[in-house]
Parts: sequence; structure tokens; C-alpha cells
Amino acid sequence: MRGILVLALSLVPALPLGAQEEEPQEVPEEEFRAALAAFQEAFREPEVEAKVDAVRAFSPTRHRGTIQVLARLTRVEEVRVADAAIQGLAGLPFDKAVLQQLLADLDHFKRKRMDGHLVSAISAVGKYRDERVVRALLEVLHNPNYDVATEALRSLARIEDKGAVPRLLVFLETVFPGRREREGHPPGFNWNRYEALKVPVIDTMKALTGQRFQDEEDWREWYNEHREDYPGKY
Repeated sequence: MRGILVLALSLVPALPLGAQEEEPQEVPEEEFRAALAAFQEAFREPEVEAKVDAVRAFSPTRHRGTIQVLARLTRVEEVRVADAAIQGLAGLPFDKAVLQQLLADLDHFKRKRMDGHLVSAISAVGKYRDERVVRALLEVLHNPNYDVATEALRSLARIEDKGAVPRLLVFLETVFPGRREREGHPPGFNWNRYEALKVPVIDTMKALTGQRFQDEEDWREWYNEHREDYPGKY
């Protein structure tokens, strides 16, 4: 179920970098309070699935108070409840406040090594074309968890910030055998994990550049000829 939520969110187009949207219309205060009361009652159920359903039912309530409620749930231990809260936040129209919360959550999950939560947060921030998001995603590419790295690559592909290409090229070179042959095999380094990322990182580079090469030398040669079109920002 969680995978379906992440996939569904990954299909939502990213918002333009720096886009300023009109202030969304909130529901009346009495409607919010009624929704909150219904949520609190449903959330008292002991079963995890009931709590998840309660979060999903409450999340669409268009009110800034909804952000505060969901923000308290994104870091709960139960991953399914946290995931529902994260996806609920990402679905709200209050972009500035929501993104601020999601970025804080992403940093928290990264520091605490809460990988299940981190994958959800990475998927959620992929709808925002914001330089802070791109920086955060580039920083988690080397996370040893394969799901974390691949979700970061998917979100980068959705955002399509060409300024990330130089950093992605450096990362791409680490997943090809040539780097291993040049630098040897550092103790404890999981080359199998990196080699498994070849296809995802090539897919991301294609989304950003329109090119698809299967060899690191071809990527480097192409980039050297087109570097002016992809100035590094990160």
C-alpha cells in the first residue's frame, strides 16, 4: 500500500522553481474543527490501519491547522501512520508552509537514519521545484539504503533542474566499474549496491538532459561538449 502511495505521488508534476501560487482558500473554521474532532475520535482506535485511515480522511481538509496536526504525526514510530501524514501534507495547497515542514522532516529522518520515513519524505518533496529540495536530494544519494537513493533519483528526475547535472555526473561515475578499477575497492564499500543504481541514475540523467549513454566515458565526453548548457549550482 505504501508503495502505491509513493508511486501515485511520483506521477504528480513538479511545481515550477520559484513559482508563486495564489493563496489557497481555507475551509471555514467550524468545518475544520468538525473534521478535527472526527479525526481525533477515529485515531483513538488501536489498530494501525484504522489510524492510517483516520489520517487519510482528515488530510484533505484545506486549513492551516491541518498542517500542524499532520506535522505531529510525520515522526511517529509507526511508518505507515507517518507515511500517511507525509503524503497528506504533500497534498495540501499551502506550499510554503508544507515544504518547510517536509524539508525539516527529511533532515530529521536522515540524521536519525529512519530510512522508511526518509523514503516517504523524499517522494513528497519531489513535487517542488525548489533549490533547497535539490540540494537535500543530492545529499542523500550516497545513503547506503537502495530505496532511499532510488527515490531521490526519481524525485530529481521529476524536478528536472539542469543545475544538478554536474553533481549527478560525479555520482554516475561512482556506479560504473571504471571508478572501481581506478580507485580500487575501499574496505567496506558496497560496490554491488552502487552498480544496482546504474539504470536509475541513467534514467534521471536522461530526464534532465535528453541523453542516454551506457558508459561513463561517453557521459563525460558529452558533458565536456555541453557544459555551458548545464552550469553547476550545487
